[in-house]
Amino acid sequence: MLYTPSEIVLIGLIMTFGSIVQGAIGFASGLIGVPLLVMNGFSLPEAATINLVATSLQNVIGAWKLWEHLEPRELVLPVIMRWLAVPVGVSLAAYVDAYLEPAQARPPIGAILLVVVRS
Repeated sequence: MLYTPSEIVLIGLIMTFGSIVQGAIGFASGLIGVPLLVMNGFSLPEAATINLVATSLQNVIGAWKLWEHLEPRELVLPVIMRWLAVPVGVSLAAYVDAYLEPAQARPPIGAILLVVVRS
């Protein structure tokens, strides 16, 4: 899907804000970015994908800069878990977007976010 220049600017502003918060406290880019994107007219799968691309870039740059301090074998499990979780998450987001009204989707998504953040 092609985005208009104004949508690209909006995506850039929202993801920059989310990245600043994530850089300051270590998490929350998706907790801020995805809801703001959805409130501004992007579908839930689009918002999740935009966040995935932005945070993946941030993770790759961070890993590259800190490579000498990382143990590659310690990265295997988190990377595999993320690769497995992304398709599941995008599929669930597409299902929620297609079959549930926003008011029905908020409570379970909020509960999942609380569990994930608390963990």
